[in-house]
Amino acid sequence: MFLIANNTAQAILSSFFFKYACWFSAIATSGSRQKALADLHQMQTVNMEELSDVQRRPESQLKFITDAWQQFMQHV
Repeated sequence: MFLIANNTAQAILSSFFFKYACWFSAIATSGSRQKALADLHQMQTVNMEELSDVQRRPESQLKFITDAWQQFMQHV
């Protein structure tokens, strides 16, 4: 059971990092920083509440997502 869950978690992380790398590359090369900032704003104002409901965690426990996003945007 644990091995299956671990493999699933690894697959999800691998997929996330691939998508993140593609997104980062697109932002860095296309100059669409404004789009990334708009996406961040959308995440902060709308999606965090939805994510909180789905994950059954308070938004305060998920704030690390937007914090990391803001740090990322400082370096793009």
